[in-house]
Amino acid sequence: MSKAERILSMYDRLLKGSVLIKAEEASRFEVDNRTIQRDLDDIRAHLSEEGILEMELVYDRKRMGYVVRKNRHH
Repeated sequence: MSKAERILSMYDRLLKGSVLIKAEEASRFEVDNRTIQRDLDDIRAHLSEEGILEMELVYDRKRMGYVVRKNRHH
């Protein structure tokens, strides 16, 4: 699977309300945790650059994974 396919898969699941756990994603895609972190950083940058102000990628400590949530500041 290409990097683009991996990121799109994660992005799609995030938008559908999934919680992404780095170790699980690394296992799913057979890549290193650092690769998943870079992918998450790319998704975060995309949300910021594209002016998608109402959403942000955050780490949810209760759910122990990354989620997209509505940004209350906008």
